[in-house]
Amino acid sequence: QRMERFLKRKRGSEGDESPAKAAKAARPYCFCVAPGAGGGDCRDLVEVLEELGSVVSVKSWVGNWPSQMKANIETLRQATVEARGKYPAATVVLVGHSFGCRVIGELLAIDDSFRGAILESYPLFGPSPPKPATDRAATLRKLPAVPVLFVNGAKDPFLDRKWLDKAAPRGVAALRAVLTDSKCDSTVVTIDTASHNVLKVPKKHQLAVRGTVRAAFLAHLAKAHD
Repeated sequence: QRMERFLKRKRGSEGDESPAKAAKAARPYCFCVAPGAGGGDCRDLVEVLEELGSVVSVKSWVGNWPSQMKANIETLRQATVEARGKYPAATVVLVGHSFGCRVIGELLAIDDSFRGAILESYPLFGPSPPKPATDRAATLRKLPAVPVLFVNGAKDPFLDRKWLDKAAPRGVAALRAVLTDSKCDSTVVTIDTASHNVLKVPKKHQLAVRGTVRAAFLAHLAKAHD
């Protein structure tokens, strides 16, 4: 009798658990998150993505030197393999924050199996004028003809540097200018109250910003994957 009670409890617990597992596995999207250098802070970004699908994240990068980019691309590729293995019924969607956007851009340039990406806070300008190996605009110019959503803060310092020529476009206008030379089907969404993390805004703006970002993500998914 004790064994029967044990088996009954076991079947009951499995019955309670399996529908939740099945529902999660059946979600249409799995977001493969590429964080910023050093792992970055993607907690707010992941929270929004988890409302829309499953999430698999790159834990860490090999490094952020130009010579390490190939290894970082492979790290990202392995994360997408993990995502496909864990959620085989889902479409894998690349989502980057800061440095992770650059890695995604480099992957898209050599791998046509992805139908676009979401790039949050693309770091267009580094702290000093770029050399050929560190030209972040070059990554955007190499993007293939796929839908790419850019979500940037209007106050992002990575879109405006002191070393820029006085006549050069700055802020989101600089990003748009570079994208005119790219094949990608770009959509640019600007968060006026944000800096280099579009979801880290003053508390009074958080609800509205999260709604704007979520709506932008949904529009991109409909455009790129439906």
